[in-house]
Formats: sequence, structure tokens, C-alpha cells
Amino acid sequence: MATTFTVLNQNRPPQILYAGTVSGRVCRQMKAIWWVTLLLNILLWAIPASAESSIRLGMSAPLSGPAAAIGREYQQGALLAFDQINQRGGIHGRQIELVTADDGYESLRTVEN
Repeated sequence: MATTFTVLNQNRPPQILYAGTVSGRVCRQMKAIWWVTLLLNILLWAIPASAESSIRLGMSAPLSGPAAAIGREYQQGALLAFDQINQRGGIHGRQIELVTADDGYESLRTVEN
């Protein structure tokens, strides 16, 4: 059961506030601040990304070591898919590139990549 408080103000009718809640005005202000912050974050992240000429995606694969054959197949499959996408105009008009790092099928090198 929530604790209730009655707030009396001469200019307004009585308000009942529940413990742990905020008034409507404060809630609207908090929502407005949240939306402005979200909008600014989206704009700050979107503007530099759209200025680039291509989209670079990376992968870590075992291009050497005991699983090198599988790693090369991963890389070739990704390159094939990227080529098909780029031939169709890319993503929103931007070409995509694959950046591959060799991890040698070693977990520590994978983490470093």
C-alpha cells in the first residue's frame, strides 16, 4: 500500500501525491529532457557517419593457423555478399568495404582484434 500525501495550495485544488511518484509537470520536464538528449545523440552519431564515402565493416577470422581454410571461406563469403550489395548501389548509395583481421584461431588474438 502506497503512502499518500495531500498537498494544499491556496491557488489550486488539493493534489494527492503518492510516495515515489513525481508531479505531472516534473514528469513532463524529465520526458522533454530525455527526448532532447536522445535527439542530440542521434544527430551527433548520424552526421559524421553520413559524411563518409563508404561503410567499413570488420571481421576477425582465422586466416592462418589450423582453421585457415575455414577463415578464408568466411572472408570470401563476406566479400561475395558485399560485392553483390555494392553492385546494386550499396546501402543508401554508399559502398561497403570489408576489413579483415587475422586471429590465427587464437582466442587472445581474437579479443585484441
